[in-house]
Amino acid sequence: MNNDFKVGFDEEKEVIVINDNIKTLGAVSYSISKVKEKDEYGLDTDAIEITGILVTEYYNQEITKIETARYLIDDIDVEKEEFGSKEDRIAYHFKAQFARVKYQTGDYERI
Repeated sequence: MNNDFKVGFDEEKEVIVINDNIKTLGAVSYSISKVKEKDEYGLDTDAIEITGILVTEYYNQEITKIETARYLIDDIDVEKEEFGSKEDRIAYHFKAQFARVKYQTGDYERI
């Protein structure tokens, strides 16, 4: 089991809104990478891949959207759930289609 997600969790908990209606404490991070994909003609094209991790004590079978004070991550596909025997935290490893940065005004800019 990969326990990297535990590092700094207790110090970095924040309010996270899941699927627009569930509030929980946790931590989330994500990365954006350029990857190669095949287009409809079989040619390599550049694409953006968003991957991330959500760590929380709340269990939810379906996570499609995550919002923090700073970010909005949408169209999420959870690929792996990670549990430990000595803790209540659950790590959700996901891919997403959209990520937005929230400005101080509350408006978003799509990444």
